[in-house]
Amino acid sequence: LEAGQDTGSNDVVIFLHGFPDSAQVLWNKQLQFFSSQGYLALALVQRGYSKTCSPSPVEFYNLTNIVDDVRALIAHVNPSQSRRVYMVGHD
Repeated sequence: LEAGQDTGSNDVVIFLHGFPDSAQVLWNKQLQFFSSQGYLALALVQRGYSKTCSPSPVEFYNLTNIVDDVRALIAHVNPSQSRRVYMVGHD
C-alpha cells in the first residue's frame, strides 16, 4: 500500500504488520498522516497475509525471506541510498 507522492527525494516510512494483522486495516491512518507530512508512506503486505502473497512451500516463510522482501522494497524506493528510510513495526 502506498500513500503520498514519490518525489524521488522525500523520506520514506515503511510500515510492517505482525500476525494476524493486515496492512490494509492496521496502517491506513498512519499512511495518510505521514503522507500529509511529505513522506512517501508504504505498508508492505507480508508473505502469507493475502492470496497474492502466499508462496508455497512453507519453507518460503522463513525470517531470511521476509527480511529479503523488506530489503528489496527499500532498494526499490531508494536505489541511490540518498533518502532516509524509517521502519515501523507492530506485532
